[in-house]
Amino acid sequence: MRVAGITASRARPLPPRSFDDEEQAVVFFNGKATEAQRQAIRPLFAQIDNDLLTRSRSEARAGAKVVVWPELGALVLQEDETAFLQQARSVARESGIYLDMGLAVILRPSEKPPFAQDAAVIIDPNGNIVATYLKTRIIPVMETSWQVPGDGRLPVVATPYGRLATAICYDADFPSTILQAGQANVDILLRPTGDWRAIDPLHAQMVTFRAIENGFSLVDQAKEGLSIAVDYEGHVLAASDYFTTDSQVMVAYVPMQGVHTIYATIGDLFAWLSIAGLVVLIGFAIARRPKVREAGVAEPR
Repeated sequence: MRVAGITASRARPLPPRSFDDEEQAVVFFNGKATEAQRQAIRPLFAQIDNDLLTRSRSEARAGAKVVVWPELGALVLQEDETAFLQQARSVARESGIYLDMGLAVILRPSEKPPFAQDAAVIIDPNGNIVATYLKTRIIPVMETSWQVPGDGRLPVVATPYGRLATAICYDADFPSTILQAGQANVDILLRPTGDWRAIDPLHAQMVTFRAIENGFSLVDQAKEGLSIAVDYEGHVLAASDYFTTDSQVMVAYVPMQGVHTIYATIGDLFAWLSIAGLVVLIGFAIARRPKVREAGVAEPR
């Protein structure tokens, strides 16, 4: 199956990544943006979002059956969310694609968090929203008071192209979280992610292990990082780096059927048994250790 990953083009003006790189933008993620600031940012959001929708149509015409955007790829104010989702539903319906949108919704100003949502929204070819997932694992080294974690349950969508699931960025660093996909016999995991230059390409390489562990193919579309698609054996099917590629589109032909793995059945049981075995062996060695005898002076023979 042909899958396309799309990130907003570097040729177009982009807000700072995660809105934490410039003082003028951070106000949107701390609930302090004024109405004038919200009105001023709206045209820029619309330009980015329309670019993603337009290029999603183009990839659908080229044969893509699934299109993935990165984490925080689309950006909307809360008051514009309904209208934007309607646009996206129309694109998915008219193009006949499954659309997995990394979406940042900037909530209305308030005194207490959350001030925004970090979501992945899956729309089917009938234009129905079939899954809405909030990021579960929050990066501890970043200012994260603006969002509330999701419930940690990965949504699974049955399609003619296999069973799809989605997770967001840091979620895939935790084997226990992604194990849900293996236990649900997921065939393809879609992962909107938001990286930065310092962890490019390490983060994308790390997530390859989740595909091998659980027997699914993985499509990892990054914002400011390495986008990668791998099969269930870890073979790289396609890759595109934000910092070296202008088009910001990754196209891959992905297997529609995954495989069953032992890890998907037993999880980390083998690791825990290994630890338990080590403890037993240490205890056995201590018990068998000869007792220390009183020191004495040996007489010459």
